[in-house]
Amino acid sequence: MTDSKTDIALILAPALYILNKTGNKLNKHKLFKILYFADKDHIAKYGRTFTGEPYIAMANGPVPSRLYDYIKLVEGKNRLPIPVDFVEEVKRHLAIETPNWVIAQSSVNMDFLSRSAIKSLDNSIDIYKNKTFGELSDLSHDGAWKAANQNTEMSVVEIAKAAGANDEMIFYIKETL
Repeated sequence: MTDSKTDIALILAPALYILNKTGNKLNKHKLFKILYFADKDHIAKYGRTFTGEPYIAMANGPVPSRLYDYIKLVEGKNRLPIPVDFVEEVKRHLAIETPNWVIAQSSVNMDFLSRSAIKSLDNSIDIYKNKTFGELSDLSHDGAWKAANQNTEMSVVEIAKAAGANDEMIFYIKETL
């Protein structure tokens, strides 16, 4: 992981936005699902992800790959040699409260979120913030999740289809991959 401070802030901006809007603390599962549903909506409407994240089809639903890795760093569960300054930079923004709570340690840098991303995030927060673990898992086990093998990357095209993107948008997404 050789990400710069800017790259770290870019990856963390959507998560910090969600955390800041919901009381600065959420369990990992709910954070991941709110983010997935927001990005899914954005992909269907605009033909692109706003997170830049690949989503991994895990047992309880899609998980944003890099954010998950950053959280594992904060938890001390990453086995790879990581530069201390990188870990410290991620910890400047996120903390973990055992066992599964993610806590915002900083405000979101709004320069890293487009208006369309904010709209998708706000909509997703409104719809999913009060859903249970089981409801979020069930809802996220959509066609895109089912089309992927467990613990592998989900297709952006399949995510768009699962969100109800029209044929023209699916064609656009395929052309831009």
